[in-house]
Amino acid sequence: GRVVRVILVAVVCNKPAAHKLGGFGLHSHTNFCTKCWISQENKATPSAFQAKAFLPCTNKKHRCRGEEYLRLPTKNAQKQFVKSYSARFTQLSRLPYFDLVRQVVVDPMHNLYLGLVKTHFYHILVQMKILRDKHKLRVLHELLQDVSDHNKASFIELTDLRPSTVYGTIELGKAT
Repeated sequence: GRVVRVILVAVVCNKPAAHKLGGFGLHSHTNFCTKCWISQENKATPSAFQAKAFLPCTNKKHRCRGEEYLRLPTKNAQKQFVKSYSARFTQLSRLPYFDLVRQVVVDPMHNLYLGLVKTHFYHILVQMKILRDKHKLRVLHELLQDVSDHNKASFIELTDLRPSTVYGTIELGKAT
């Protein structure tokens, strides 16, 4: 008869699992981010790279939406709710101390080792034509070669394949 007390500090998993466990809509939803209300159409705009450009997701609001989802009478109503609000009920919300927005984390392996960050860089900067000409692409490659200047304003954090090792930051689109 011993009493054991346990707390869940964080849920660390891949992006689809993070969305499911955290009660968020699918990672392919119009509002795909678990931290703010950026939409798919805005992810390639300059504001997508500015801090606080979009309303933040909050634990309180996400929990309220999860409770609303739970009270809906039909599966179809729940499906429409998720489509509108990118939120659903999660059992994690039964833990009163657990912050659904801050404590559900996409792990570094999926961000770095499996190429999620590389895919995002390529999709946003190249396919969406933010970097249109060869000169800008060459400049980006040069910056990626030597990112030792830690004093520049943070625009994109560059990391190597070892999680938590930050080499430096670069800023795109501003003259130096």
